[in-house]
Amino acid sequence: MPQDTHIEMLGAEAERLPEPSKEAAPDLDALAAAAADLGRRLVWLPGTHSARYFSERHSALRRALKPVLAAFRGPLPKKPIGDDFHWLYDNLRLLHSDLRGMKEGFKLVRKIPHVRTPDGAITPRVVALAAGFLAATGYEFSERSLNGYVRAFQQDTTLRLHELWALVPALKLVLLEEIAARGSKVMADPEGSYGVGVCVRSLRDISQTGWKDALEPLILFDRVLREDPVGAYPQMDFESRDLYRTELAEIAEHSDLTELEIAAQAVALAQAAKEERHTNPRLEARLGHVGYYLIGDGSAALQEMVGFQPPLARRIASFLRRHPNEFYLPGTEVLTLAIMSAIVLLLTNTYTSPEFILFSMVMLLLPCSQSAIQLVNYLVTSLLEPQILPKLDFSAGVPYNCTTLVAIPSLLFNKEQVSRLVDDLEVRFLGNHDPNVHFALLTDLPDSREPSNEDDPLVDYCAQLIRELNEKYAEPAAGSFLLFHRHRVYNPRERVWRGWERKRGKLM
Repeated sequence: MPQDTHIEMLGAEAERLPEPSKEAAPDLDALAAAAADLGRRLVWLPGTHSARYFSERHSALRRALKPVLAAFRGPLPKKPIGDDFHWLYDNLRLLHSDLRGMKEGFKLVRKIPHVRTPDGAITPRVVALAAGFLAATGYEFSERSLNGYVRAFQQDTTLRLHELWALVPALKLVLLEEIAARGSKVMADPEGSYGVGVCVRSLRDISQTGWKDALEPLILFDRVLREDPVGAYPQMDFESRDLYRTELAEIAEHSDLTELEIAAQAVALAQAAKEERHTNPRLEARLGHVGYYLIGDGSAALQEMVGFQPPLARRIASFLRRHPNEFYLPGTEVLTLAIMSAIVLLLTNTYTSPEFILFSMVMLLLPCSQSAIQLVNYLVTSLLEPQILPKLDFSAGVPYNCTTLVAIPSLLFNKEQVSRLVDDLEVRFLGNHDPNVHFALLTDLPDSREPSNEDDPLVDYCAQLIRELNEKYAEPAAGSFLLFHRHRVYNPRERVWRGWERKRGKLM
């Protein structure tokens, strides 16, 4: 269906829609029934892509919105105007911003399923879902109604991870198309009422919604991962959970199993490993965590189990991670010789003496090797995307089984410096109040050529300041302060008396 015709159909439909009431609570039962009906009427089309579709539809939207946006620039007209005219006039910046941001959002969308709608149009499933939801609610968005609609839709049709994250730009796309259709009518009749306000309000509410919290409960396979046998996954922060989910979606995209099935396999592998006997409890916790089979050393076992067929780019990245030295060192040498040979060939000819060629190669060795190192570093960073370190979420406090000691190593020189050390330790404490986070100074005295008594006044002074801190903050029971002082031992290599294990900063 031509995109401009789609805009015209939306305009015709707008005339039949009543102005919704913002105060009216959504009828969740009716929305659930509408979502279930939509799921039954959509015909899934495997193997279709989304990039070209979104590009064409965005171009059609931009053409449709251009005259509308141009008509509402400048000062307000002196003739009578209606509320819809004011809505468009006051929200031009929002419309411009969402039109640009929606295009950027679709750039992140990879291959997602397409469907055939009852009228025969082929569209991404997530766009059909967004259009169905907004039509069912009279183009009035609320997080609660969207949650109920998507949950009902997924009772029979499971949405993929990339589809859920594409839902936000899809909602904006449908709303902006509706605003373009209704806005063209406001241009012709400035006093008329066409329901533009409810669309603009919905667009604004979508921009202000916290989508991380709104969409995460709708990811069905996330519920499976939360059955992590060691219970670590539910306690992780959002970015770490999203790392796991993105990796799982990537595996599902190149295997014959669904995201739900792969999540179940990962949990099953972790459960089997946890039930085995391990002499080291830390090993048991590591092998019993679903992340070990998604991004850790156990990923090969999961990928083999689900029939994962990685694309070429991923194969190259995996090889580089497994064999970094085999790539980096020989690669640097080969590139150095290649650059050096190319320069020598340009500077010499058949009449150049071998001695001069050898001299040129020796002179070019250092600068060419530096260029080769920079080129190899560029290739590595281009082929291997940076990845966050998975971590637990301690924003609500550090649990007892994760009790932490923050240790600051330092030499003790004089009273002023010792006072600053203790003051800095107190500042760290004030910024990290928690009964399970403790703070310590790890100290020793400067090197000495002669044996000296460990009963140094500076050590006693530091210990006294630490005692005073503990007394000062004893009432809230919000952590404690400690002092660890290394006794000096003789270092025969450097012939000095030095704090034990000071060079390595070892804590035992």
